[in-house]
Amino acid sequence: MPVTSVNSYYTTGASGTNPAVPAKSSNGQLDFNDLLKIIVTQLSQQNPSKAASTTDLVNQYMSIANLQSSTTLKTNSETEVAQARETFAANLISKKVNILDKNGDPLTGIVESSRVLDKSVLVTIGGTEYEASAIQSYLQTTP
Repeated sequence: MPVTSVNSYYTTGASGTNPAVPAKSSNGQLDFNDLLKIIVTQLSQQNPSKAASTTDLVNQYMSIANLQSSTTLKTNSETEVAQARETFAANLISKKVNILDKNGDPLTGIVESSRVLDKSVLVTIGGTEYEASAIQSYLQTTP
């Protein structure tokens, strides 16, 4: 749950900038630490006669906790998917497969090697590299 905008609860200093107010990151989104800085800035610059309500502060804290939890879950999921992709690639080696070549023609061969490139698994059959997603079926091999 990335935050892409924040309401103006804080004011800028005389120079027009405030070091406690974070600038957006290079991807244009704020992270957990940015939100925490905004809340601290909000509390330090609030009008004492109009203090922030406890409910607002709890809601902001819960938003931060949810963001941190979502970020952790996403990171863990991405790691698990990457590990599964690598395991899949390793398990393809020496398997006999039916695969479609780059022209869409069927080909049967044994996977000589495999590798992960970004989010794709590539297999080498007969010295040519193919996307593993082009595999149509796995064939029984005899020892």
